[in-house]
Amino acid sequence: MLQALIVEFEKQGAHVLEADTDGLYLHAPEFYERPEELLARVAGVLPTGIDLEFDGKFDAMFCYKAKNYALLEDGEVTTRGSALRSRGLEPFLREMTEALLRHLLIAGGPAPEELLEKLRAGLRERSVDVRRLAKTEFLSLSPEAYRHAIEIESNKPRRAALEVALKMMPPPRQGESVTYYIAPGAKNNAPDWQRARPLDSYDPIKAPYDPGYYLEKLDDWIERYAAFLAPTARGSPQQNELLF
Repeated sequence: MLQALIVEFEKQGAHVLEADTDGLYLHAPEFYERPEELLARVAGVLPTGIDLEFDGKFDAMFCYKAKNYALLEDGEVTTRGSALRSRGLEPFLREMTEALLRHLLIAGGPAPEELLEKLRAGLRERSVDVRRLAKTEFLSLSPEAYRHAIEIESNKPRRAALEVALKMMPPPRQGESVTYYIAPGAKNNAPDWQRARPLDSYDPIKAPYDPGYYLEKLDDWIERYAAFLAPTARGSPQQNELLF
């Protein structure tokens, strides 16, 4: 049924942007103000007893990959999918993603390229607030259970959040969160778990963060979204999307 709907919507001049068993997002400017007419035109491909419902329309849509997209409605941006709103990202990377989406969808605010340059300069100078860099994770094990596991299995993978938990007093419990940053290491290629420090232990002189580590994180972000970072002249949103 989904495939039949996709074919029929395309026949009616609509472009399918996202489709799965939960619904379809379409670029259909001709029917933006009269979606019910489009519904009536495609209804014939559905079996008796199966109906489509119109769920809403949006000013613009950014499709990143399957089940990962952002929608603009009345100036507000809503994201869907873990690739665009991962809780595992550091705050400064989430901020950059949000700024990029708003710039692409609304064509407003500072260009992401400008923000990137300011962030790079701030990291090099260590003037970026460490709270924007620190990562928060919830513990899947208690620190004691983790300690016991690595004592028994010398080759067990080490985890930054749990290594930090072992340094905290009192130690957090399983299910609680730990917030940490990455400090410079004795060796440039030292793993994260060796350099992770509790956020509360941060000191700009005695225990600073490693700017090189976070500059590499920023480079990874740029590589991920490189296709969308070229400067473009955009006015008001030109796409009109319908959700069925």
